[in-house]
Amino acid sequence: MGETCLRRRPLGVGEDARLADGAHRRDRRGADHRGQGLRRAPHLFATNGTSTSNKVIFQTLLAPGEKLLLDRNCHKSVHHGVVLSGGHPIYLDSSINAKYSLYGPVPKKTILSAIRRHPDAQAIILTSCTYDGLRYDLAPIVEAAHAKGIKVNR
Repeated sequence: MGETCLRRRPLGVGEDARLADGAHRRDRRGADHRGQGLRRAPHLFATNGTSTSNKVIFQTLLAPGEKLLLDRNCHKSVHHGVVLSGGHPIYLDSSINAKYSLYGPVPKKTILSAIRRHPDAQAIILTSCTYDGLRYDLAPIVEAAHAKGIKVNR
């Protein structure tokens, strides 16, 4: 019964192209997936939103005890995901703009230093732009991380 319920739309609600029978989808290879429902779709969907997705990503990305470089000013779901994975976060402290009472990005010098000191980190997680709209200069950070084989999530 559950499988059938997922393929139907509630009365009075507009057509949902992801679930509707006869929906026109193409996967990355260009193959047509008309009316095959979610079971055969080449994509994964999280029904609980971005916070749940973050938790799933970190449990997939990190094995217990593995290191990651983590912006301390990221969303709490990222911290939850790291805890659930058993990963070992190396926290990167944000800059503080005392004049405007804002937390800014982690200074580039701090990030590059952390990449040099922890080349065995599995990933670096940065919040860009910050909650107050401040951005990183990502190109040199991504380049330095990739040179050490560190994945970057921004």
